[in-house]
Amino acid sequence: MLPSEGHLKDMERLLDHDFQVILDFLLEIYSPAALRKFPDRLIESLHKLIPSDLVTYDEMDPDRRTSTDRGSPADMMRPELRQESWPRVMQEHPPLMYFRRTGDPCACRISDFLSQQKIRCSALYQEFYRKMGIEDVLCKALVS
Repeated sequence: MLPSEGHLKDMERLLDHDFQVILDFLLEIYSPAALRKFPDRLIESLHKLIPSDLVTYDEMDPDRRTSTDRGSPADMMRPELRQESWPRVMQEHPPLMYFRRTGDPCACRISDFLSQQKIRCSALYQEFYRKMGIEDVLCKALVS
């Protein structure tokens, strides 16, 4: 089971401003204009909602080891890593494998499954995330 202690406590700490930011985010991504360009609008809006170095929208097929990705900033996407390294290591991605195994689309981080030491020893980190300067990843599966 995914570690989830503290999720309700985190909700208790949300301030009025936080709710306004969340509402603005939802209005942006669900506007009629956003539906036509949902992935790009989602990426843009997530940057406002969650401070981060990189935001991506990925459509993945782990069985075929393929992924179609969009992200911002684009220069961090490293197409050579996405084409060469990612197919080799995507089966090691804990949130992706958790979703695949359970169907649970919860938001989770790699560090919810692995210690920082285990992350850094993994091929996923060594061959992919380290080369982009990424230490941890927050993922949310979208189910249609």
